[in-house]
Amino acid sequence: QSISAARSGVSAKERRTGANAATTFETSNGISFNGQKLEPGKYRLYTVPGKDEWKVVLNSEGDKFFAISEPDYSKDVLSTSIKPEIKPKNIVEQFTIRFAKSEKGVEMNLVWDTTVLTIPIS
Repeated sequence: QSISAARSGVSAKERRTGANAATTFETSNGISFNGQKLEPGKYRLYTVPGKDEWKVVLNSEGDKFFAISEPDYSKDVLSTSIKPEIKPKNIVEQFTIRFAKSEKGVEMNLVWDTTVLTIPIS
């Protein structure tokens, strides 16, 4: 599914949020992930695109290498909704994860095509 399909509301299905390998998010300390408490650990990150909001999910399958199959949803430990920003003048052809300092800690940005998801972490 393309970003434009997600914007038009077509099929809200989980996305690997990366290439063939599952995207890993790891923290050695307890943190706040978009305002939700997250314990230290290694997590699988996946997204569910929507027209107005994207769901960003952390799943305890942190050691899962291939992400071709659907996640085991019973192992989801955190789910949060993010309103995407559309930046038509800043096209990023390759999916990119960027971290930037913010007033309250760090922001993790998931950038794809013209879509940016910003997740505050503190």
